[in-house]
Amino acid sequence: MHRLSTDQEFIEDDRVFCQNCANAEMVEQRQSMPADQMEKHRKVNAKPLQWMFDQAKIRNGWATVTWSERQCGKNGLAAFPADVKHRCHMFQAKPSAVESEEWWLT
Repeated sequence: MHRLSTDQEFIEDDRVFCQNCANAEMVEQRQSMPADQMEKHRKVNAKPLQWMFDQAKIRNGWATVTWSERQCGKNGLAAFPADVKHRCHMFQAKPSAVESEEWWLT
């Protein structure tokens, strides 16, 4: 049986939520595919794609779906889900007065 050492100092959790970051932003996304390909997905009832069946707009043989996605404004990647904490060196709780790391050169 192992016991946790009480000699060690408690280290504060430095993980953060994307939803609390000033760098997080909503970005419009668009996905297009041939309408017949969308119909194949609908027929096989592809579970990961079900959300888009009702939202797809068909025009000139193409199915287009648009949605908003929360992304990191610094790297353009999708933000973590709201309930997932992670370590991020770009986390910013408030917008910075300094817009660039080279602000002092101007």
